[in-house]
Amino acid sequence: MMAKEPLSSDELFLGLDMGVFAAKGVLVEAGELSVITVPVAGRPVEAAGKCIKHLLKDYKDREFKIGVTGQNAALVADSLGIKPLLEIEALQAGLLYERIKAKYVLSLGHENMHYLEMDGEGKIDFFSRNGQCAAGSGSFWYQQATRMGYNDRELAEVALEAESAVPISGRCAVFAKSDMTHAINEGATHSAVSAGMAKALVENVVTGVARNRIKGPGLLAAIGGVANNGAVLKYLKEYCDRVGVDVTVPSDHEYLCAVGAGLNGWAVNLSAFTAKQLHTPLYKPENPLPPLDPALVTYLPAEQKKASYDLSTLYLGVDCGSVSTKCVLLDGSGAQIGGVYLPTTGRPALQVLELMKKVDEEYGELMGGASIIACTTGSGRFLSQKIINAEYAVDEITCQAEGIKSLFPDEQKLSIVEIGGEDSKFIRLENGVLFDYNICLLYTSPSPRDRTRSRMPSSA
Repeated sequence: MMAKEPLSSDELFLGLDMGVFAAKGVLVEAGELSVITVPVAGRPVEAAGKCIKHLLKDYKDREFKIGVTGQNAALVADSLGIKPLLEIEALQAGLLYERIKAKYVLSLGHENMHYLEMDGEGKIDFFSRNGQCAAGSGSFWYQQATRMGYNDRELAEVALEAESAVPISGRCAVFAKSDMTHAINEGATHSAVSAGMAKALVENVVTGVARNRIKGPGLLAAIGGVANNGAVLKYLKEYCDRVGVDVTVPSDHEYLCAVGAGLNGWAVNLSAFTAKQLHTPLYKPENPLPPLDPALVTYLPAEQKKASYDLSTLYLGVDCGSVSTKCVLLDGSGAQIGGVYLPTTGRPALQVLELMKKVDEEYGELMGGASIIACTTGSGRFLSQKIINAEYAVDEITCQAEGIKSLFPDEQKLSIVEIGGEDSKFIRLENGVLFDYNICLLYTSPSPRDRTRSRMPSSA
């Protein structure tokens, strides 16, 4: 990074870049930057307030400029009584202030990605950005890292250890997640899967955001939170090397938009400004829906423990899913003895072994030497079948159909709606036979806490 654009010695400006994941604040006085990052955590106005309080703690009554940009800029600006600045305008101003002379600029954020082509004088010749899909964004990387038991930077380090990358679809976040799940269930390492995700992210940015326009010679500046991801940067540099383009990651690059917002900010008085109480306003939907009525839902009673069980033969069912791994143990008559529920955390093999360990700890004495017939299902059914040497591995639709029939044996028409971690399903049975079904990969639950499964008899 080169020297800053000169400012008057007493000029003070504060910029806020209100992203989806974090609020970035910058205070600039006489070319010196003070920065802070605060997690938004669903409260953008409060996060902005924390940035402002921290940056202005050593200042008293004086004039200064403040500007706001980013995904949550409108909400924060309204609370401050100013107008927000477009991200592209703030980014351009920040690049010019920092004198970053790059032919290409990739801004890779938690949700938004921007591609710019510059003319060498700080003007934008071409601009493109991503759509609403999460594919290729920092949020997708963060979600998958959490799902696999890492934070985003830890997963990047794991990806750098890979000798090769598993092919992952980068065009769609849903298909990418599915590819990752199936690869892990087939025994692929976390490093190979995460390397494949980093490579897919770069391919999506190059083709979908930059539209294959990055061509040498020239310099590309990578900025934004994802530019700190070593695995992504590795594959971006590999691509740019092939097309004759150099890559640089400027210092303090995460704060460029905040700098630009402050430069184009609104003049306010510090004493009047700090008196403002910043609180996120109560959300009021334009077309509110009626509240859910719990009375309309009938919940099945919990299985009651029996004094004795038919131990002539025991049946073990294991469901190895992308988000959770669980099992149930039935006696010879089909009565439920108990079960175990664990998060998969991207480690299906280890969690199936842990599942069996807990089954033995909780029910081993009861099972004794009884004969056990095991069946596996779920996205990891074949992997778990090999691990526990199960007699059967059966698809989820068949297992769900048989399960609902056992709960409602007298119903002629039954419907199942399942919202799972990997996919959602609708299944319809008539007279005990599968009549119709549909599967969707879009509307799924990202974690066990959000998982909702509803099975109900249908008279339709």
